[in-house]
Amino acid sequence: MRSPPGASGWQLVGLNAQLFGAGDAEDRGQWAWLETALAASDARLGVMLHKPIFRDAPDETTQHRRYVAASARAQLWRALRTRDLRFIASGHTHQLRQAQVDGTELVWAPSAAYRIPDDLQEPVGVKVVGAMTLELAPHGHRFAFVQPPGVVEHDLGDHLDVYPELKAMAAGRPHRP
Repeated sequence: MRSPPGASGWQLVGLNAQLFGAGDAEDRGQWAWLETALAASDARLGVMLHKPIFRDAPDETTQHRRYVAASARAQLWRALRTRDLRFIASGHTHQLRQAQVDGTELVWAPSAAYRIPDDLQEPVGVKVVGAMTLELAPHGHRFAFVQPPGVVEHDLGDHLDVYPELKAMAAGRPHRP
């Protein structure tokens, strides 16, 4: 199998963020797999997972379903930092955010479908609809936000029937015009 142009010298790892902290066989299996994957290469490392690893810092202890389970955050961060960790890309928050923590770029890709209103979700990034692109080069990488022409920025607050949990949360909020 050939690597895409520019991907030489990179190892990309995808992880199931929902497994971390579960303490079951799947969780233990993913940790074992990750240990093997990290030992298999010394290339620059890029990681992709659905949920952000943390909000602002690896030592956060607040439990929040938006991020990797608090019980696994610091351990995961330490494991990944044994390598030349260049970035961790994630989604889940429906917000665009790019930050640097200890020399590692943390990228939150926005939703390609809709924004979540502030009264249902705290803004910690930019609430836009679009996608992120990633370019890999032999000695670096670059993420860019893209919003194709004609994209409609739907608001989840206008479609709460799709998510009964959010509909229940919104029941007490003021009516939106």
